[in-house]
Amino acid sequence: MRWGLLRIIWMPYSKVASHRRVSHIPVIGLLMRTAYLCVIVAIPIAVLKAFGINVGFKNLRASSAHLISFALGMLVADTLHIVLDLLTSAFKKLISRLR
Repeated sequence: MRWGLLRIIWMPYSKVASHRRVSHIPVIGLLMRTAYLCVIVAIPIAVLKAFGINVGFKNLRASSAHLISFALGMLVADTLHIVLDLLTSAFKKLISRLR
């Protein structure tokens, strides 16, 4: 909801992988979101190419070390998100039991 109008980007994904379900399986959720974002980026590029507009990524280079660092960073962030969700849920359950 905090995305405003841009939440349209995540609507299809949220219908398929609701929060704290498949999206919270560490590697699978990350791969699903990455694949989804690749499709979201590929669609406008394909439309532009269909109209003859060349979208060039010839100068975009990444070494394997950069790709590995990027992937590990995404995995760490995703794992921390999942751990935080689990801790938050456990804390809320503990508080509700104490009341």
